[in-house]
Amino acid sequence: NLNPEWNEEFEVPAIGGLQDLEFSVMDYDKTSAADLLGKIVLKRGAFQRPGGFHGELQLEETGYGYKSMLEVRVHVLWFTPPPPVSREGSRLKVTMIKAVGLRAADWALGGGRSDPFCTCEIEGVPELKVETKHINKTLEPVWNEEHLIPIYERGQSVTFKVFDYDKGSSADLLGAVYLPMYEFDREGGF
Repeated sequence: NLNPEWNEEFEVPAIGGLQDLEFSVMDYDKTSAADLLGKIVLKRGAFQRPGGFHGELQLEETGYGYKSMLEVRVHVLWFTPPPPVSREGSRLKVTMIKAVGLRAADWALGGGRSDPFCTCEIEGVPELKVETKHINKTLEPVWNEEHLIPIYERGQSVTFKVFDYDKGSSADLLGAVYLPMYEFDREGGF
């Protein structure tokens, strides 16, 4: 279809404040990687205003002689986080339960696997990092490990990282997720 209409709506979290938005239009191929048909960056000033942004944008990198357009609508949904519950002297209890859908970092006869472990680190305080034990040969580890981080100051966010354990060499990063403080420093936690 050369004139697609998706009419789909998404909420995009603005981690660390509002950023410019990059839109890419791709050609889906069942048997190979998707091909770029065009892309455009919408500057935050265009949608960070009353009423947001609704209009057509001319795509870049479309190929010589093509004037491809993309119509989008962007509204900022202002978020008021619940009040934090931490106070001076707070600690952080973190339970790393499981991961699913990990990529294989180790290859052997019969297929690939990983030996995953998970870390949790408070933003800017690497010396308080905690980690699970590694579990051998799985892409869906279940750790169910609870850790206590002895010092937590209001406003600090955390990052979880999953690595493949390799004895004798550095661990391979399998994935990471940033959890802003307003997601867990509230009544009931995360």
